[in-house]
Amino acid sequence: AAFNIMGDWAVAAFEEQDKELGTDFVAAASPGTQGVFDFLADSFTKPVGAPHPGGTDAWLETIGSLEGQVAFNKAKGSIPARTDADPADFSEYQQTAIESFANDTIVS
Repeated sequence: AAFNIMGDWAVAAFEEQDKELGTDFVAAASPGTQGVFDFLADSFTKPVGAPHPGGTDAWLETIGSLEGQVAFNKAKGSIPARTDADPADFSEYQQTAIESFANDTIVS
């Protein structure tokens, strides 16, 4: 195949294997999407009647925190929804996604 459209998770998988962006793989926006940031959000919720509400609360506080989002997104290859994260903490690809998220039209 000439190319395969994959999500941010693919970058994390490549980087976990010590592959380098621009050398071992490339990342590019889908054709026709210039100026658009297309997102899919991971969602974590607290269901009514959760059997361990304290644990759920702790998880939600952790994943919603700056430290939690940085750790989660660095491992996943995605970017945090929080805008107070330092782009320098992320990979080259993630830095381009953070810039796009800040400047382009956001669509789901």
